[in-house]
Amino acid sequence: MVVKSSVKQKLGHIIKINRNLRGFSQQKLSKSIIYNQSVISKVERGHDTIHMMLYIKLLKYFKLNYVENTKLEDTIHQITEEVYEVFLYLKNDKIKGLMGRIKTLQQENRNAIYHYDLLVLELVLLFLLSEHDKCQEMIKYLSNFYTICSETCQLCFIYVNNYYIVRYQNGENINILKLNDTYLDKADGFLDYIYGWCYYHDFNYSKAIFYLHQSINKLKKNNNIYRVIRCEIIINEILLLDKHYRDVYERTKQLIEEYQLLNNNEDYLKLMFHLGYSAYYLKDYEQAKNYFEQLIRYNTLPDYHFYKYMYVKCLDKLNLDINYDISYRLKINKENILMILYLHKLQDKKYYQWIEDYIVPFMKNEYYKTEYQYYSLMLLDYYWMNKKYRKYRKLNEQIHEILHIS
Repeated sequence: MVVKSSVKQKLGHIIKINRNLRGFSQQKLSKSIIYNQSVISKVERGHDTIHMMLYIKLLKYFKLNYVENTKLEDTIHQITEEVYEVFLYLKNDKIKGLMGRIKTLQQENRNAIYHYDLLVLELVLLFLLSEHDKCQEMIKYLSNFYTICSETCQLCFIYVNNYYIVRYQNGENINILKLNDTYLDKADGFLDYIYGWCYYHDFNYSKAIFYLHQSINKLKKNNNIYRVIRCEIIINEILLLDKHYRDVYERTKQLIEEYQLLNNNEDYLKLMFHLGYSAYYLKDYEQAKNYFEQLIRYNTLPDYHFYKYMYVKCLDKLNLDINYDISYRLKINKENILMILYLHKLQDKKYYQWIEDYIVPFMKNEYYKTEYQYYSLMLLDYYWMNKKYRKYRKLNEQIHEILHIS
């Protein structure tokens, strides 16, 4: 059986990782299959002199196998191209069918190399479905196998994995900004989109906007309107952080009209929030209330608690009835903390403790940085007035770092 050296290298990589995942040393594995440790070392390096039968024996030990299967390889290649198209153009209506085909192939065989390609494709589809908990668990496992996946799989995986590095500090440390962009087509705008997205989460807003505008120009040429809208949403969020509320309000109105977004579309709801948030800070509280009133009808939205918090703020500004006692009935957690802080009196002894426990730890990563910074600065004043200078200094350094104050 003639086998490419690249296949042996991939299989050796798989064997090494499965050995490490089970906590086996090379010595322990060599005793289990009655081979010298030096042979195991050569296997894991994909050495040409090692016969394929030993790879097969080791794979079976880990309940995997490898049989060259051109038909299976072609099928997975086709599915990979389809997943990438769904990923690039956000064609979410095709996800269910693709997921079914992937699951069927997974059940039919455990062919080692293809097995991990299929898992990566499943991860990408789960990410598009916002199944973030499942993604997080899969990344912990799959990041080890990154180098054996097909090139297109790698591209999707880089993006998904980078999301969790930025947001959750999990997974293998693959930094898209330092990667060789061999696999990426620079003309389709997706590379610029990833750069812009990453710079945004790295708080480098000037570079983020530069790459996002480059991406928009290229995406429009390819008629990839879905990604254009995603770019525009990120630009909006940067402008909101810089308090360009009038710009956000006017450009968002134009975006909704230009792209004729449906009112139950995820991107439409995000833009609706941008309208409400900018209207609030433009002191058009009645208009802002109407936008947030529409948003809180969708009580399954991930940001529902924040929308409700902004709605209550609008009611307060308009001197409309608010049940202030509600804050005492709410469970104190990260989702409800903004509402509780807003409704509580400043004299409450627990007030600043809540800011310390629920606001400061999430100040950097929290999507709504403006609100979190407001309460963090309030806590900073409290520390100074109460002569808690060590805490003041520590928090002050954190705020300066996040706001890039020199």
